[in-house]
Amino acid sequence: MINKSKIIFPFIILFSCSKQLNEDNQDVIDPDPFVWISSIENQRDLSRVKEIYINIKNFPKVWKIYLSIINNPAVDNQNRILLDTTSTIDQDIYQTYWDTKLYPNGEYELYAELLDSSNNRIFTTEFFNINNYKILNVKNNLESPINYQINDKIGTVFSNSFGLIEIENFFNDIILTSFSAGMPCGVSLSNSFIIEPDTSNIPIIINPDRSVFFLKIQNSQNSYIDSVTIKNNFLYERCNNISIPNDNQVYSIGYFSLNNESETKIIANYGNAVDTIDVNFYDQSIKIDTLIID
Repeated sequence: MINKSKIIFPFIILFSCSKQLNEDNQDVIDPDPFVWISSIENQRDLSRVKEIYINIKNFPKVWKIYLSIINNPAVDNQNRILLDTTSTIDQDIYQTYWDTKLYPNGEYELYAELLDSSNNRIFTTEFFNINNYKILNVKNNLESPINYQINDKIGTVFSNSFGLIEIENFFNDIILTSFSAGMPCGVSLSNSFIIEPDTSNIPIIINPDRSVFFLKIQNSQNSYIDSVTIKNNFLYERCNNISIPNDNQVYSIGYFSLNNESETKIIANYGNAVDTIDVNFYDQSIKIDTLIID
């Protein structure tokens, strides 16, 4: 029956039937009023801005149309109401736009209610899922790959390259941590970045700090290079059992500590020979030393 009460009870569709007498003295049953909520192409998984429709049948003289979220207490009142308006003409469909980017991912129950000019009411509910994602642009300027973590998401960005990281839409600051990886030896470089929701479109750039340099080795003599040691005063960083062949190729070894150029030395062991070489950079802005053993 058509309910004239002002109390809202979700999850129920109210309807009524009434009889009237036609010219042939036959009983005619009025069709039941009906309302349902839908989206464009009847999608249940929504993202970005989507059209939401309140569809009605057999409920004339609509005066008030209301649509809101009823199942998520974390949504503030301002964003809870999606439509609250009046109408002066009857329509089969009332339309609004839902900017789902303003809401966390998850399931939402929408509640629609319509009142006619006599204050009769029909209402219904429907569930939709919000799935929005952001893309973080990470530029890795290291000579080694990095492994990163954002919340429970982990991945890798290769050396000297861009990485596009897809994450769920977020509304509070998140933290990206990264560690250099994949090198035979050396120290691991770690970085941490706080990402604010409003700055997520700004690229995250990972650079090496000034306290390290990257070592490459090219072996042009007759025997394998068995090990190298980086000496900074009394600090020794050893890289053993690397077995670099004498094929004239350049091999990436890893990041090592740099005290200053005059005090940092590379000790290379190959066969029965030992060479000690001062660290030397072709480009002072890119702390990379390619050790060439002839």
